Amino acid sequence: CERFYRTWYAPNNVVLAIAGRFDERSLLAQIADSYGAMKKSRLPREASQVEPAQRRERRKTLSLDTAAEKILLGYRAPAISDPDWAVLTVLGQHLIASPSSRLHQELVMERELATGVWGYLPPFAHPSLYEMGIDLRAGISAGKALRVVDREIDRVAKRGIDERSLNQAKARIELGLISSMETAGGKADLIGFAATLGLPLDHVFQRIDATRAVRADDLKDVARRLLRPSQRTVITVVPR
Repeated sequence: CERFYRTWYAPNNVVLAIAGRFDERSLLAQIADSYGAMKKSRLPREASQVEPAQRRERRKTLSLDTAAEKILLGYRAPAISDPDWAVLTVLGQHLIASPSSRLHQELVMERELATGVWGYLPPFAHPSLYEMGIDLRAGISAGKALRVVDREIDRVAKRGIDERSLNQAKARIELGLISSMETAGGKADLIGFAATLGLPLDHVFQRIDATRAVRADDLKDVARRLLRPSQRTVITVVPR
């Protein structure tokens, strides 16, 4: 643990982003006073490993102390620099990321199979997982809810979505990105995030442009390629 800390928690592996009204000369002096005595480390060369392709669905069942079954889905997902990332973000917004999304309406509101659903696409520099989670009502089986998920994804893959739903999903994403810039701290977070991942410092505006450019056909393509069962791992939690 100490070796890991000394290697990675060093001034030559830090991004410091400061936004607001300040005196630059005074601020730089404070930074030098706070960090100047810290020694730099010898950073290992990053070894980026490409995972082998996943060709079949993987499943695992866990027996835990829970009142009802739960489902966690992990689909192979692209890195944030991949053009598919923006498309998958819009698709996730349509499917599961908000109370008005298709799976929330189907599973929680209409069929009352679940008490909650969520989805998350990590903004990572390397490929990761697009995650979905479903908290089922007591007595509801995971298989029943999973069939609803597959049907909604298959609907997008075959038919796409209407223009109104597409624009709503894109508008929610854009509003979230713009809202994140309302405060000085929010601006610093976005600049620091971009610098940490080696992205352009105006990356947030590029994300807005990429979101606006997503078309219905793009969603069909990504749903067909990335959200198919052979590309996912399914973890089911059942009451002990």
